[in-house]
Amino acid sequence: MELRKVSGGCEDGDCPAVYLSDTGTLVFQGTPVERADGLRLGPGERAGEDYRILDLTEKSIDLPQQDFWLFDDSTVALLNFNDDGTLRNRELADPSELDKYRSLRDLALAKAASFLEYRT
Repeated sequence: MELRKVSGGCEDGDCPAVYLSDTGTLVFQGTPVERADGLRLGPGERAGEDYRILDLTEKSIDLPQQDFWLFDDSTVALLNFNDDGTLRNRELADPSELDKYRSLRDLALAKAASFLEYRT
């Protein structure tokens, strides 16, 4: 079996190393796995995308209702939706508010779980 490390370690040292075998099986070093059904990676994750889930069902985080995308850490696009959830329009945020949106992004990422953590 050939293993390729896909993730491993964290700042506090309590994170397992994760390897992907040549047969597509995930191997965890350091933590027992109880629910293997959620351990499959999607194509984007295999390519290095970092999906994160911010589950607000049991948390209260001070985030605005305004949805936004931050491109290249320098351009903010505000997404405006209709009541039925469809996209109404998008607009560029005032560049003077860039630091505000960077802070909101950092807060959301700090509270979010990786997709793999969320599924297991």
